[in-house]
Amino acid sequence: ANGDRMWGTLVNGIKDGECAIITADGTRIFGTFENDQITHGLMETENNAFYGNWAEGMLHGSGAARYADGSCFCGDWHYGNPKA
Repeated sequence: ANGDRMWGTLVNGIKDGECAIITADGTRIFGTFENDQITHGLMETENNAFYGNWAEGMLHGSGAARYADGSCFCGDWHYGNPKA
């Protein structure tokens, strides 16, 4: 209904397992989901890309990001913030 498209595993209407999602705004998400949340995978927006481990919808643990200005960060993340 919201324009998102999803391929993958649903358990009782909740994403659980390998899934691919293309949102109405064009964001692409490919990865492993548990209890409707991505736990490992790739998210690409029009300008940025994020890959790694996720918690609560944010990179958490090892991961990498590529930003619109061409800069990158590879390393450890803490709830969406790179650890310096």
